Amino acid sequence: MMKRIWMAAVLAGLTASAHATFIYNWTVGTAVPDGNPAGLVNNQTISDGIQGNESFLPNPYITSVTVRLDISGGWNGDLYVYLRHETAGGTGFTELLNRVGTGVGNPIGYTDAGFGPDVSSNPFRLTGSASDPDVHTYQNNSPTYHAGHLTGTWRVDQTGNGSFNSFAGLDPNGTWSLFVGDLSGNHISTLNGWGLELEAVPEPTTWAGIIFGALFCGTQVVRRLRNRQAAQSS
Repeated sequence: MMKRIWMAAVLAGLTASAHATFIYNWTVGTAVPDGNPAGLVNNQTISDGIQGNESFLPNPYITSVTVRLDISGGWNGDLYVYLRHETAGGTGFTELLNRVGTGVGNPIGYTDAGFGPDVSSNPFRLTGSASDPDVHTYQNNSPTYHAGHLTGTWRVDQTGNGSFNSFAGLDPNGTWSLFVGDLSGNHISTLNGWGLELEAVPEPTTWAGIIFGALFCGTQVVRRLRNRQAAQSS
């Protein structure tokens, strides 16, 4: 019974310590070309970053992605934004913003200026969680603003390919690209910066090896303790 309890504790400890969230923030400070569908692309590379931050997380793969955005000025209804990740194991893609507010009766979208941190400097975040309100219709969901821009945590735009499913299982290391396009003129937006919150765990084969190794070592320890007790009692 003691052996089983010990093994269960090891497995619980491994599960808790192997799952980790890594946060990246990048400063850009570049104006988005006004009324130009060619837009602005900002590329950032994560290279050995996750292994370097967490030595217990070899060969990681993505389980969850959250994007941080800091865009000032302009007209939110003009913007089309997507995220792309290229790595050796495949490519992830999702639309983050698709001219928020546009729809029947509103061809120009919302006129608010930007997306960014709140008064307490908490970042503006876009997630894939269905529990967060859809950013495309944020004015219908009690929005909060700071310095003229939208704040808070929202679900990525659901009018297009608004899902992070294609990122699941990919290696976090590689090139991450944020595209920001301004599809209508006369209002200039600036991409101040952006970031990522990546949840990752070791790939299944590595995880299995870690568990097997821990269980093997635990079995050896228990066996040695039993041998020592037997020797002392004889």
